[in-house]
Amino acid sequence: MLFRKKSAIYSVVLVGLFFLTISSVDAQTVVEQETITVTARVAPENTIIFSGDACPSCQVFLLMSGSIEDSSTSLGDGSFQLSIEDIPAGTYQFGVYAVDLNSVQSGTSSFSVTISQGVIVFVSDILVPPTLQSDHSSIVQGETITLSGYTVPSGSVTIDVDSGDLVIQVNAASDGEFYYQLDTTNLQIGTHSAEAFVKTATDTSGNSRIVEFEVIEEEEEEDEEEDEEDEEDTCDQADYNDNNKVNIVDFSILVYWYEKNNVPSSIDLNEDDDVDITDFSILIYCWTG
Repeated sequence: MLFRKKSAIYSVVLVGLFFLTISSVDAQTVVEQETITVTARVAPENTIIFSGDACPSCQVFLLMSGSIEDSSTSLGDGSFQLSIEDIPAGTYQFGVYAVDLNSVQSGTSSFSVTISQGVIVFVSDILVPPTLQSDHSSIVQGETITLSGYTVPSGSVTIDVDSGDLVIQVNAASDGEFYYQLDTTNLQIGTHSAEAFVKTATDTSGNSRIVEFEVIEEEEEEDEEEDEEDEEDTCDQADYNDNNKVNIVDFSILVYWYEKNNVPSSIDLNEDDDVDITDFSILIYCWTG
């Protein structure tokens, strides 16, 4: 941890994820992987200004104690600035997150700041986590699922699948977009999770929001297709007069055969050699009017 001494009578305290007491007006703290810079100077009214980098042309939001206090659109290079003016002295919980062009929300950079009276505080070098989404909520084992999102331009993105069981490295494009087509052949049947973070030349972000997807057996999808085909065949059978409709005419034909013997197989919808309430229920289900 490096800081340069300067004369000052104000202090800034970062607690929680970021914990540092700053007795000077120019200091830098490194917490876990993310680096932020906090500076302060004397001012007539308390103000706090946040700046950093996010995905380009994304909506960036500033939270204070869980409520949105400011928002703006990041520039083409991903840079942004947010602020709160006339803020009373005290300790506050702040968070910064972005929403990309696909309305997907990033992870949140969170920290606490204690503000003394009569200062303007600058919190800079914030690196907002990436956004992340998948193109399937469930997918047949062996097929390809696409994990994609937005981050800072040309950032180096790490996608972590199942808490490190599979680690994927991709580079974001100049517009911040990144994607990876994941072959699910070697993934086990069941629910899986993925999250991402980004590295730049000087910093590493926190994690994106977690994305979950399910890998299913091929038979499940085949069974669904068979059920749909069986349902379609049954409704075709309920169209007794072959006019591509199931209506009162077909209902009348079924009524004629109600509880009669030697029912033709073409009339018996559930194939139990009898016309009863079950057959009427099937016909009503297939009703087109």
